[in-house]
Amino acid sequence: MKTNAFIAFFAALAAVLACSADTCRAQTVPVFTGRWYSPDIYLDIDFHGKSITDLNSMDGDPCPGMIRMRRGRGSGDYSISTAVVSGGEAVASAYVWDANVGINFKLLSDGSMRMDCLNFKYLSADGDETSLPSPVTLLRAEPFSGEWRLKGGDGKLTLNLYYPDVFNSEDGQYYYGLVYVAFGNGARVDLCTVTGCKVDGNRAEISFTGGRDGNKYKAVLAFDPAAKLIRLEGVARADGGEGGDCLVADGMVFAR
Repeated sequence: MKTNAFIAFFAALAAVLACSADTCRAQTVPVFTGRWYSPDIYLDIDFHGKSITDLNSMDGDPCPGMIRMRRGRGSGDYSISTAVVSGGEAVASAYVWDANVGINFKLLSDGSMRMDCLNFKYLSADGDETSLPSPVTLLRAEPFSGEWRLKGGDGKLTLNLYYPDVFNSEDGQYYYGLVYVAFGNGARVDLCTVTGCKVDGNRAEISFTGGRDGNKYKAVLAFDPAAKLIRLEGVARADGGEGGDCLVADGMVFAR
């Protein structure tokens, strides 16, 4: 029995040592990567690979991240120029109004992230110079972001309910999302634009415009974290009216 135990021990040890540096690195999820939001800002970062497109660069050069003001808060896309990670903390600098401003980030035990920056000033929606509150608590911009496919049918749900950056090539505008559905091998198609939203955890109230009839609608998106599905519920005319030619309907389920 002891011999078998020793053999099992050394086999397990060998398996651990066989893990190459590249393999082990791939198994570790970078902590300061992804999209985060607060009531004031939207943050898109990759402090590890520095792969985010710099919206202030004419050549679209990569950078560690972008800080964007959320709709109604003001204007401006601010480039993060440097970022150094140390465990669950990071020290960065952002280019704001022709000057580099220091920013500290710290991951918190509840999964949120704290951002400290005492000198971040921007133009508010009224055109006034405003200071970003500090510290700011940021949450991950999920689950209502990315692309989802209609189960059992032809359709796609493209979302970012945390920042209106979903581009509609038909009208050249940005929205919180697009809902595309088609029936009869494309004979009947609808492309609806999500114009407003209110996110509460795994549920989100949305308002959207029907692509076929132009009517305003409201609905609820419910995310099932176990099945990783989004279900559409409570589709209704926003004005309380009846009818319409919208093809988006209750019970539609979208999956990754």
